[in-house]
Amino acid sequence: METEKQKNVFAELQKNRKPRGKGLATSPKLGNEVNNIRLPEKSEAINSIGQTPRRTYRVSTFISEQSGDTLDELILSIKHSEGKKPKIARVIEMALDSLKSNYNQ
Repeated sequence: METEKQKNVFAELQKNRKPRGKGLATSPKLGNEVNNIRLPEKSEAINSIGQTPRRTYRVSTFISEQSGDTLDELILSIKHSEGKKPKIARVIEMALDSLKSNYNQ
């Protein structure tokens, strides 16, 4: 039995229900990222200056604990000099270049 103090919960929820608005309040603005529509024909859609070339080799192996510590030290020293942490692939590439130059002397 329902008394006057008790209210139907579902009826109260239906009263408080508000319809959702459709669409965005404001239309999205075109930024500098979309300015490539003004570029001439057959030009690059995304400027590739400053991007590193895609790596084609995959190295997956275990190294000794001492070599892992050396790798961590190299990463920290590069991070202190450049201000951001380098990726392991870049550190290994730098180490290979250094090793190659030492062997060529």
